[in-house]
Amino acid sequence: MISSGAVRFSIGLPPNLDFALYGRLAALVERHDFTLLVIDDIPNFKSCWGILFFLARETRRVQLGPSVTHPYQRHPLVTVANVAALDELTGGRAFLGWGRGDASDHRALHLDMPRPLRAVREAVALSRQLLAGSQAPFEGEVFRLEPSFGFAFRPRRADLPIYLGTTGPRGFRLAGEVADGVHVAGLMSTDAAARARAAIREGAVAAGRPPDAVDLAASCWTSVGADPGAARALVKRLLIRRLPLIPAVAEAAGVDRRDLAAIASHVAAGDEAAAVRLVSDEAAVAFGFCGTPEQAVRRLEDVAGTGIRHVIFKPPLGPDPAEAIRLLGERVIAHFGS
Repeated sequence: MISSGAVRFSIGLPPNLDFALYGRLAALVERHDFTLLVIDDIPNFKSCWGILFFLARETRRVQLGPSVTHPYQRHPLVTVANVAALDELTGGRAFLGWGRGDASDHRALHLDMPRPLRAVREAVALSRQLLAGSQAPFEGEVFRLEPSFGFAFRPRRADLPIYLGTTGPRGFRLAGEVADGVHVAGLMSTDAAARARAAIREGAVAAGRPPDAVDLAASCWTSVGADPGAARALVKRLLIRRLPLIPAVAEAAGVDRRDLAAIASHVAAGDEAAAVRLVSDEAAVAFGFCGTPEQAVRRLEDVAGTGIRHVIFKPPLGPDPAEAIRLLGERVIAHFGS
């Protein structure tokens, strides 16, 4: 048995709920041993910052932030101003997640994504500079800032935690160099976890940082409930849009490359039902915790066996999100503390 002290648990809420429901769900989250409460930044959903500012008033303990926000849809200064305001509202409970963002979202917005790894590196560097209260110019290859255009207010702290959302070795190495943590979608196998840790360690050593300085979190799609078939169906509908974006991770989990191409083709043609039929139960389980709470516990035991010590339960959570949070807290997290 693995103790709750060995594994930390966090949770995400979807950014398309009624605000009245966010208050109810936040109260449930606070009753259980969740560390982070994350919100995805998706451009055609509700503003993650609007939700996070609301949650700042509805919570007292959990840390709040975007799971991954991206530097192309708004200048990094604007994003860092938002997280600095969130940190003030929460009394120092904010964190920031950076990543390149979803390529399909950027295509829909007709936005370019030049040099994504460089853009994320510069976004982190500019974040650190602004949070330290600097008024210096920033002369990056992707982003620039004029002198004396730093914040017109004093951020609460310079050492606000910064996570990177990434799935590839270059992103892991960058996280080892510059980040406090990594959110990795679907990091479930022993081999995948070992490769991620090795790349993070390589980046940390190159930057003169302690090899264990970076929090490696498996950010896993979750759907739990009394009906395992209904719970798996929710994850499958999500995976048809996500798997083609993370081919290396998908293939490492046993998803055939030809199926990935076919899934993407069906989604592009608007035939989601055909795409879902190509996602097996095994694939749904490989990328998430789905089914009954007991099935989720067994899967979590496997994941903890890979050396992962931080798990983020990501939406959809379950057919009934409130019931799913209760089940995760009372029958999944509690199992690890028993």
